[in-house]
Amino acid sequence: MAWFAVFYTDTGDLFSTGQSVASDAELLTGGDDGRQLEKKEYSFDIQNDPTKRWNKTIRDIEDFVPPKDKLAAEEFLGRLTATEREDIFDAARIPSPGNKALYAFLETTRISGVVDPNDPAVVAVVDEMETAGLIGPGRAAEVLA
Repeated sequence: MAWFAVFYTDTGDLFSTGQSVASDAELLTGGDDGRQLEKKEYSFDIQNDPTKRWNKTIRDIEDFVPPKDKLAAEEFLGRLTATEREDIFDAARIPSPGNKALYAFLETTRISGVVDPNDPAVVAVVDEMETAGLIGPGRAAEVLA
Protein backbone atom coordinates (compact mmCIF):
# COMPACT_ATOMS: atom_id res chain seq x y z
CA MET A 1 0.00 0.00 0.00
CA ALA A 2 1.28 3.46 -0.91
CA TRP A 3 1.86 6.28 1.57
CA PHE A 4 2.03 9.93 0.59
CA ALA A 5 3.71 13.02 1.97
CA VAL A 6 2.16 16.29 0.80
CA PHE A 7 4.25 19.41 1.31
CA TYR A 8 4.35 23.09 0.42
CA THR A 9 6.43 23.64 -2.71
CA ASP A 10 7.81 26.99 -1.53
CA THR A 11 9.00 26.03 1.96
CA GLY A 12 9.12 22.24 2.09
CA ASP A 13 6.94 22.28 5.21
CA LEU A 14 4.87 19.11 5.54
CA PHE A 15 1.17 19.65 4.85
CA SER A 16 -0.13 16.13 5.45
CA THR A 17 0.63 12.42 5.26
CA GLY A 18 -1.65 9.50 4.56
CA GLN A 19 -2.73 6.77 2.21
CA SER A 20 -4.91 8.97 0.02
CA VAL A 21 -4.18 12.34 -1.50
CA ALA A 22 -5.88 14.96 -3.64
CA SER A 23 -5.43 14.87 -7.40
CA ASP A 24 -2.44 16.56 -9.01
CA ALA A 25 -4.75 19.31 -10.29
CA GLU A 26 -6.00 19.99 -6.77
CA LEU A 27 -2.44 20.08 -5.46
CA LEU A 28 -1.50 22.72 -8.01
CA THR A 29 -4.34 24.98 -6.85
CA GLY A 30 -2.93 24.82 -3.36
CA GLY A 31 -3.85 24.03 0.20
CA ASP A 32 -6.21 25.94 2.43
CA ASP A 33 -4.16 29.10 1.92
CA GLY A 34 -3.77 28.72 -1.87
CA ARG A 35 -0.06 27.82 -1.77
CA GLN A 36 1.08 25.16 -4.23
CA LEU A 37 1.55 21.64 -2.87
CA GLU A 38 3.57 18.65 -4.06
CA LYS A 39 3.38 14.98 -3.16
CA LYS A 40 5.85 12.14 -2.83
CA GLU A 41 4.90 8.48 -2.72
CA TYR A 42 6.48 5.89 -0.41
CA SER A 43 6.14 2.14 -0.03
CA PHE A 44 6.29 2.23 3.79
CA ASP A 45 4.16 3.72 6.57
CA ILE A 46 5.65 7.20 6.92
CA GLN A 47 3.28 8.18 9.73
CA ASN A 48 4.11 5.48 12.24
CA ASP A 49 7.78 4.67 11.69
CA PRO A 50 9.88 6.19 14.51
CA THR A 51 13.06 5.71 12.48
CA LYS A 52 11.90 8.08 9.71
CA ARG A 53 11.07 11.77 9.69
CA TRP A 54 10.29 14.53 7.21
CA ASN A 55 13.17 16.85 6.30
CA LYS A 56 11.83 20.04 4.75
CA THR A 57 15.25 21.10 3.47
CA ILE A 58 15.66 18.08 1.22
CA ARG A 59 11.86 17.69 0.87
CA ASP A 60 12.00 13.99 1.61
CA ILE A 61 11.82 11.36 4.33
CA GLU A 62 15.15 10.71 6.05
CA ASP A 63 16.43 8.12 8.49
CA PHE A 64 16.18 9.27 12.08
CA VAL A 65 17.85 7.89 15.20
CA PRO A 66 15.63 8.64 18.19
CA PRO A 67 17.50 10.31 21.07
CA LYS A 68 18.94 8.05 23.69
CA ASP A 69 17.38 8.29 27.12
CA LYS A 70 19.25 9.89 29.97
CA LEU A 71 21.21 7.45 32.09
CA ALA A 72 21.12 7.27 35.85
CA ALA A 73 24.56 8.08 37.26
CA GLU A 74 24.82 4.53 38.61
CA GLU A 75 24.05 3.09 35.16
CA PHE A 76 26.64 5.31 33.51
CA LEU A 77 29.33 4.42 36.07
CA GLY A 78 28.33 0.75 35.80
CA ARG A 79 29.29 0.83 32.12
CA LEU A 80 32.87 1.57 33.13
CA THR A 81 35.28 -1.09 34.36
CA ALA A 82 36.58 -0.79 37.92
CA THR A 83 40.00 0.25 36.56
CA GLU A 84 38.42 2.89 34.30
CA ARG A 85 36.44 4.35 37.22
CA GLU A 86 39.54 4.48 39.41
CA ASP A 87 41.60 6.15 36.68
CA ILE A 88 38.87 8.72 35.99
CA PHE A 89 38.44 9.67 39.64
CA ASP A 90 42.22 9.83 40.15
CA ALA A 91 42.61 12.12 37.12
CA ALA A 92 39.80 14.40 38.32
CA ARG A 93 41.57 14.90 41.68
CA ILE A 94 44.71 16.31 40.03
CA PRO A 95 44.27 20.07 39.59
CA SER A 96 45.11 21.02 36.01
CA PRO A 97 43.41 23.00 33.23
CA GLY A 98 42.91 19.78 31.27
CA ASN A 99 40.99 18.16 34.11
CA LYS A 100 38.50 20.96 34.75
CA ALA A 101 35.95 19.55 32.29
CA LEU A 102 36.31 16.05 33.75
CA TYR A 103 35.91 17.36 37.30
CA ALA A 104 32.89 19.46 36.31
CA PHE A 105 31.33 16.45 34.55
CA LEU A 106 31.77 14.21 37.61
CA GLU A 107 30.38 16.86 39.97
CA THR A 108 27.40 17.54 37.69
CA THR A 109 26.75 13.80 37.48
CA ARG A 110 26.98 13.47 41.26
CA ILE A 111 24.63 16.38 41.91
CA SER A 112 22.06 15.69 39.18
CA GLY A 113 22.21 11.92 39.35
CA VAL A 114 21.91 11.64 35.55
CA VAL A 115 24.07 11.63 32.43
CA ASP A 116 22.61 12.83 29.12
CA PRO A 117 24.42 10.97 26.32
CA ASN A 118 22.95 13.47 23.80
CA ASP A 119 24.62 16.47 25.48
CA PRO A 120 27.60 17.60 23.35
CA ALA A 121 29.54 18.48 26.52
CA VAL A 122 29.08 14.94 27.85
CA VAL A 123 30.15 13.43 24.52
CA ALA A 124 33.24 15.68 24.50
CA VAL A 125 34.26 14.70 28.05
CA VAL A 126 33.79 10.98 27.39
CA ASP A 127 35.74 11.29 24.13
CA GLU A 128 38.50 13.06 26.08
CA MET A 129 38.50 10.20 28.61
CA GLU A 130 39.27 7.86 25.71
CA THR A 131 41.90 10.18 24.20
CA ALA A 132 43.63 10.50 27.58
CA GLY A 133 43.67 6.71 28.01
CA LEU A 134 41.33 6.76 31.01
CA ILE A 135 39.02 4.38 29.15
CA GLY A 136 40.03 1.91 26.47
CA PRO A 137 40.04 2.49 22.72
CA GLY A 138 36.52 2.49 21.29
CA ARG A 139 34.98 2.64 24.75
CA ALA A 140 33.54 6.16 24.45
CA ALA A 141 30.95 4.96 21.92
CA GLU A 142 30.19 1.88 24.03
CA VAL A 143 29.76 3.87 27.25
CA LEU A 144 27.42 6.38 25.61
CA ALA A 145 25.38 3.83 23.60
